[in-house]
Order: sequence, then structure tokens, then C-alpha cells
Amino acid sequence: MIEFQNVSKTYHIRKFEKHVFTDLNFKIEPGESIGICGANGAGKSTLMRLIAGVEQPSSGRVIRTMSTSWPIGYSSCFQSSLTGADNARFIARIYAMDEQKLADFVEDFAQLGPYFHQPVHTYSAGMNARLAFGVSLAYTGSTPSSLPAPSTAIYAPILEGARTLVLKKTADTTVTVATLPVTIAANNDHTVFATGGTAGGAVSPFVTVDVNTAPPTGQARIRVVNMSPTAGAVDVFITAANADLAAATPVATGLANRTVFAGASVAPATYQIRTVPAGTAPAARAAAVNTTLNDVVVAAGSARTIVIADAAAGGAPLRSFQLTDR
Repeated sequence: MIEFQNVSKTYHIRKFEKHVFTDLNFKIEPGESIGICGANGAGKSTLMRLIAGVEQPSSGRVIRTMSTSWPIGYSSCFQSSLTGADNARFIARIYAMDEQKLADFVEDFAQLGPYFHQPVHTYSAGMNARLAFGVSLAYTGSTPSSLPAPSTAIYAPILEGARTLVLKKTADTTVTVATLPVTIAANNDHTVFATGGTAGGAVSPFVTVDVNTAPPTGQARIRVVNMSPTAGAVDVFITAANADLAAATPVATGLANRTVFAGASVAPATYQIRTVPAGTAPAARAAAVNTTLNDVVVAAGSARTIVIADAAAGGAPLRSFQLTDR
């Protein structure tokens, strides 16, 4: 969200003042697009600079809960003695983006050829503009991904603070499925589970803080997340295939919906992961199994997250699937 609260902007030019805005108020929600129309000198460029944070208002507040780039095509941010590639990588570091991905995108978009690796002061006006547009278009606070359900995207660097995850239909990106608020803490890994959406229902987030320290030497880690409201609280068993549950010890007991078992360290092997309703008597466990995940292969130094979930259309039969952790 970007919100202007009583924003005024005044320029002091020699012996007179130019009032561009006075007590301007509006709000742009995530996923919305706006157009700015006005006569010459009406303040279109000034408004864009205020939205992007290039300039500050004379009074009032500009509130942002998402990342913003500079105005598209803005080239005054470049250091002329650096190459186009170096400028792109420097900007990527400022915005906590993948340096090589941004540089590759800009190089492909700008079509500068060998000049991409030459100092910017050697560029023509058109080349400078193409570089600026490429960097502007490459800038993003997140990594867009096309995800089947269930699936996972790799971790992507993102600035800390209050952020918004916008989900759009892969088949029609004009359709916003959900806008999910996420608070990012510095130096933490987070996973966002998007649940719901059946029959047009609301989609809601569940955000975890992930522990991604390396497993003990020669071990692997298996983490479990219960995302099944139908299952309720469960006991979790990590065993060899078809091991007797009556004699097995659960790695987690009473794991409620929307809670996380931080992880068990296990030897490298192939495992079967099963759940039963919490508190099921040992003799009754085999008949009470409500999810089974076979052939979970973990190597030394690796980690998996096991997700327990309802059926795709909601309710039973329950299912479970694995995600590969960093």
C-alpha cells in the first residue's frame, strides 16, 4: 500500500514560491494500477518522485508498506564512471536483489551489446535511456513464480518490514487471487503458506519463521507443518517403511493445525512419515493413520519440510507432501 496523508509540496524558486500540491490525500492498494493525467507543470513528475521516494514532501506523510522503485526511466541514479553492468549490480545490492539475475535481465532488455560493460559516460542519450528503463523494469521486491498447487518457490531476498505478497492467476494475471500481508524480520527465513480459495473462498496466509541452520554432521533434518483443519491435532511418526506404529515413538505429539514441529535430526535414509489423531492408543494407531508419505529420501546435510493438508477441494481425504529446504 502507498498512502498520501495531507501531503503538500512547495518549491522555493528565487523570489517566489510554487505550490504544487496542498493537503493531497489518496491511497493505492496492492495490485492497483493508476494513471496520472495533467497539463504541463501540473505536477505529474513531482507526484511520481514523491511516490517513489526520490523527493520528500514539504509537509504531510507518504506511507509505504511495499518496496518502490524510482520513476521508470530515471537515469540520474547511475555513476557515470561505472559500467552499465556495475551500475545494475550496485542497484541490485541496494534493493537486496539477486545481482546476476538483475544484470542478465537488463543486458537482455537494453541490447547494449559490448557497451553494457563500458563506462556509462560513453553512452549516447538513447543507450542511457535503455539502461535506465531496463533497471526500472527489472526492479522488484520479490521473485515472481508460477506455482502449481502444492508447490514452493525458492527463498528470495526481500527487504525487512511490513510487506505484501500478491497472488495472481497464472492463466490470467489481471486476476488477483489474494493480497497477503507479511512482516519480514531481518536475517530470518520465512515461508508463506497460502490456504483456502476453494469455490471462490478467501485465501489466507500462514507465515512460519524457518530454522535453516545446518543439521549435525552426517545427519538430515525433517520438519513438519500441520496445515489441515480437518485433521486437527496429530501425532507424527518418522519410521522405516511399514514399521509397527504400536512400538514406535512419535517425533511430535499434539501438533495442532497451523503449527510447526521445528524438526527432528535423522540419519540419511529413506523414511515413511505417518500421522494419527493426537492421543491415539498405540494398539489403535495402524488403523487410525490419516496421512502417509512414502519414500522420503534425505541425504546427509539436507532437510525436508513435510506439509499435512486437506484435499485440494477441502476436507478428506487428507494428504501430505514434501518441500525441499535450503
